[in-house]
Amino acid sequence: MLERFAPRHAFRPRILTIVLLSMSASGTALAFQPAERPFLFMNREEIEGARRRLEKPWAEPAMAAARVHNGRAPMYADWAFRILVHGDEREAEAQKRQLLGFVGATTDGTHPRTNRLDMALRYDILYDRLTEEERKGVEDTFRRWIRFHLDDYWRGRERVVMDGEERDTRYTRTNWLPNMHHPRGQGIFLMAVALQDEGLIRECFATPVAGFKWWMDEYLADGQFYMEEFLKKSSTFGKLLLLCRGVERLGLGELGFGYVGENDRGAPGGSMRRYLDAWIHLGLPARPAPEGGTSTFPGISMGDVGPFTMIRGYGPDDRTPRARWQSRNMNGPLPYKDAPLWFEIAHAQWPDGGYDWVLAQKRMPGQDRYYPSLYFNLDPVDPADTRPFPVTSYIAPERGFGLMRMEEGPGHWFSPRPAAALQFGMYYVHYVHDCFTLMHYIAHRQPMYGWRAFGPHRGYAGNHPWRDSVRAYNGVVVDSMQIKPVDDGNRGAEHTGIRHRFDGHARFLAIDAIPREIPGGEDGETRTVGELYPGTAVERLLCLTDEYLFDVIRLRSDRERVFHWNHHPHGQPDETDAEAWAPSSDLDGGKLFENMGSIMRRHPETVPGGEFDLPAVHKRDMGDRAWNLAVIRGEGEPGVVIRMLGGQPTTVYRDIGQGVTTLIVERRGEGTTFVVLHEPVKGGSRIASFDLIAETEEGIAVRVRGEGGLDDIILVAFAQHADREITLGAGDQAHTFRNFAHIRRGDGRPRVAGELVGSSQ
Repeated sequence: MLERFAPRHAFRPRILTIVLLSMSASGTALAFQPAERPFLFMNREEIEGARRRLEKPWAEPAMAAARVHNGRAPMYADWAFRILVHGDEREAEAQKRQLLGFVGATTDGTHPRTNRLDMALRYDILYDRLTEEERKGVEDTFRRWIRFHLDDYWRGRERVVMDGEERDTRYTRTNWLPNMHHPRGQGIFLMAVALQDEGLIRECFATPVAGFKWWMDEYLADGQFYMEEFLKKSSTFGKLLLLCRGVERLGLGELGFGYVGENDRGAPGGSMRRYLDAWIHLGLPARPAPEGGTSTFPGISMGDVGPFTMIRGYGPDDRTPRARWQSRNMNGPLPYKDAPLWFEIAHAQWPDGGYDWVLAQKRMPGQDRYYPSLYFNLDPVDPADTRPFPVTSYIAPERGFGLMRMEEGPGHWFSPRPAAALQFGMYYVHYVHDCFTLMHYIAHRQPMYGWRAFGPHRGYAGNHPWRDSVRAYNGVVVDSMQIKPVDDGNRGAEHTGIRHRFDGHARFLAIDAIPREIPGGEDGETRTVGELYPGTAVERLLCLTDEYLFDVIRLRSDRERVFHWNHHPHGQPDETDAEAWAPSSDLDGGKLFENMGSIMRRHPETVPGGEFDLPAVHKRDMGDRAWNLAVIRGEGEPGVVIRMLGGQPTTVYRDIGQGVTTLIVERRGEGTTFVVLHEPVKGGSRIASFDLIAETEEGIAVRVRGEGGLDDIILVAFAQHADREITLGAGDQAHTFRNFAHIRRGDGRPRVAGELVGSSQ
């Protein structure tokens, strides 16, 4: 069945929410218990554990690594550790002066410049060194900041008058920047925890806009995914972990690690553990480690700040540990815990959770163990005692992507078997017009496709002709227009059709954006939804096996269009047919972007002037014939063979540069279907033929044959016919199925994935 997802509702009644927060999951009152100070950054047990570990031979280099950071802000761990573990009185006096200098601080109008996280920690650590009068001064200041945050700043965002109309301006998933704005709210919450004021803690937790409960109930997509680029999660995650540790030590664990979000949209509830695990579930197979180095684990990337890496490996000559801290000058220079410390806290919190395996992958070259900081009472992690974190294929309908893994479970991470990720048609913060693109195709532990960032580029990618356009990614462009998302990001894949089957020997994922009219409001007017391009229906259907990725992009429009299939395989073309390609100026003079309005306005002279033109375009006119191209890398490196079926007049353009081959395939008409087989190769192609059995308005059937008895039939229904039986082919090639079926019959024992009803053979 074609799967669609219902709208979600952003806000719930506040009074009921706050009443519920006073009860635990069992319906009894939560057991608040003041904690012995200090308890936020390190408690007494951790302090004593750190002192014992200081005698270990690994302690000094481990702590040196734990202090490494990549920003300008001083790390609070430095002075906190010196005071708590070493008993450094001079440092205590210096930090006390900082704390007392904060007494009476104003909230700086409506935009306080810092989250004051460090002040909450100073108060907790120095509590016994403060007089009653000093404590009162700090506490009064904290309470004033908290009340401003709760009563003025947040509430001021709820409803405002703009252009004579009252509007709701509360935060949604996509109308704010959590990496800039959320740290302030977390710092205020931490002040309440430092005060050990149960009432304020509950109120901060339940703040209806950007509070902890709202974050877990409403903000996290699919109960776990951050809505900006995934790597920006680092700006908020460490503080949330600190908060959760604090409330748990006050007996309020159900407001932290124990809280599981509630929503009325059928999505899983968010929690700190699911939010942490998302970092791992985004990961892809490790790239082969350089000799003498360690493996890098890439991850699913989207957005305008560059690629996301789950674990960054070390080169053989690297001598500096990866940063445990970072800082950014947003709301003041703020220290952020980075991923190694996240997983140290997680391993301390959930010793059997598998997070020690993640830590083991972060050890430096030549180390037989991961040596942790001394903050969380952990001992070195021996990789031999860990088990790889298990992962599966999945759909993230609220975050707008799907990931197919041929190797699931703990074996995924070092498997040569392929994985592929597909972007849906949804907006997200720092979006780069990458709807319906093949984000990743990994095989032999190497990426088959990349992205093209040709032309001048500085800073963010917004309105950059390549990086802020499907041109830079692996998708389709219609009439050189800018693709537009069909879903706004706040209700998930509301107007994107999604189908998938992840069982058996093949993985199937299909998405569609089909224009249609729906009621637009109380006045009864209608509006058109589902348009990636005006008047054009777009479907993309993928079938992943160990041997290849079958890829169909089907387009149908209301008038004649120019369709461009754009992909960027890593490497350069096999030059055995170089004479068949002729130099071409067809795409010069900004023709690739001529209908992308925002880009043309941003670059009124440079785009048509050719500054963003591909520099060395060659073309090949294929007529209505099929074509194929091998793109290769260095000796021993995997490449990809691209095979596209014919059927319509086709021109193939290519350009080589920046380590990728840019391919633009042009067709014209009211519709077309790009039918492609991507074969990752290492040591030669196994596929001998790729042929069309049948294509109708209902679906498509193809056959793939090759070495080792490979003989596959792939059957895919198009979106509007996916919920009923259809038959494709004739004679001994007739097959009846629903939705999708893959028949593997070359080894004498036919296997079927999907919904095959019957076959004439």
